[in-house]
Amino acid sequence: MNQFGQATIYKQSNPEEVIERIKKQISLLRINVYLPKKSYNMLTKVKLICITATGVNNVDLDYCHRRGITVCNVAGYSSLSVAQHTFALALDLLHKNSYYHHYVQSGQYSESGMFSYIGPRFYELHEKTWGIIGMGNIGRTVAKIAEAFGCQVQYYSTSGKNTKQDYLSVDLETLLKTSDIVSIHCPLNEQTKGLIGEESFKLMKKEANFN
Repeated sequence: MNQFGQATIYKQSNPEEVIERIKKQISLLRINVYLPKKSYNMLTKVKLICITATGVNNVDLDYCHRRGITVCNVAGYSSLSVAQHTFALALDLLHKNSYYHHYVQSGQYSESGMFSYIGPRFYELHEKTWGIIGMGNIGRTVAKIAEAFGCQVQYYSTSGKNTKQDYLSVDLETLLKTSDIVSIHCPLNEQTKGLIGEESFKLMKKEANFN
């Protein structure tokens, strides 16, 4: 970074330290640091904010646009990792891995004298309906993997723009009522804030899984 100019690096900053440290900066490179509203008035010299992550919900984009401050993020850098983690969680829920792992580790299985243990049920993904909320890079990657498992994929576009995908597009209520698995892959913004609440869970199947 010093090849491009003088760089000042802070390993960690609390909200009050952030305000003091941005006063004289021309560009900001940051990850998971929230800029308090009162700090924006001090961005008198800042021309560029680089977010070393995908989400931009912790930046006042309207203010930056008005002031001519360029905001950059790292779009799509974690799509594969997040999609993989989605299935790690889903399979753990469906197979009850944690429960059966602890059951075996505790010694109860070997002490029971029974080959078959009738405990919590587990389910196959094959022919299940996987509902995806948000069909961006991550949502599309999850859809491909779910399809490979034999799932029927349907989705709800939170922006209303991604409606021409290779999968069934439905409204949110239909998705919640008919999906066996629901995963959310959309940014936090004014459209998605409070999107899922208590009433949403009441619409879902009793045996459905939520990621």
